Amino acid sequence: MAVLDFFGVRNPRGGRNLKHALFGTKACRAMVLWVLVIFVGIGTSLAQGFRITDVTRADGRVIVNYESAPEYYHVLERMDLRTGVPTPVALEPGTSRAGGLEDPNPPSAAGYYRVLRVSNDNPGDIDNDGIDDLYERTHPPLDALNPKDAAQVSPKTGHRNIDDYFLDGSNVGLYPYLVGRGMHDVTGPAADGGMMGYAESAQKSAGLHDRQWARAFIVAGRQPGDKRVAFVVVDTGQLFHSITQGVIDRINADDELKNYYSADNIVLS
Repeated sequence: MAVLDFFGVRNPRGGRNLKHALFGTKACRAMVLWVLVIFVGIGTSLAQGFRITDVTRADGRVIVNYESAPEYYHVLERMDLRTGVPTPVALEPGTSRAGGLEDPNPPSAAGYYRVLRVSNDNPGDIDNDGIDDLYERTHPPLDALNPKDAAQVSPKTGHRNIDDYFLDGSNVGLYPYLVGRGMHDVTGPAADGGMMGYAESAQKSAGLHDRQWARAFIVAGRQPGDKRVAFVVVDTGQLFHSITQGVIDRINADDELKNYYSADNIVLS
């Protein structure tokens, strides 16, 4: 999280990265509520031009408008000047239009708000309950602003919500890669095989002590267009280029495999 100091920070467009407004409160006429709105970018750069466009107070609510974007979501935090402790009060997904965050119950004590812009590709955990914000927002009744729901038991599964979160294999945010493995017996002739000079140059095998195996490991990204790689370890002294080329030739002859694998993403060892 990159927190921008609101004293004298400027954005690349030359404007200040803060907007403030003065509001009066009915609860305490002698006290004035300062609402100072700053922004915090998570996984973003200043050059992306995220700005607060307007701050209003109406009917006892504080509304903060900002420049939104569909690849992010935004969080409104209420900051207590006395303790410095932030309280998240609203979370909204990004859109191609202007966004707005609202605090329906602003306090009478002096404080300020800040807006966090968070990348959907790297979601945060604003309520610190162990479940990321995007997962909670897309799996009702979970609430990204409720730190207690992670420990609650789901009536559908009988597990705690946080246990379901970690057990959910479709959770791309938590498990961004697919990992596959395979194993195949590649044992050759048991006798009269060249020993490649390990003991003496003329030595040949006379029997079988252990079988030989090829172990393949594949790692692939889960998003469309993500790359993948295959790494194969073979129980043999050396793996000549002719073997690698033979594997590539067979892959190229396979209408399905050739769409995923080539000499660029296969390693034989």
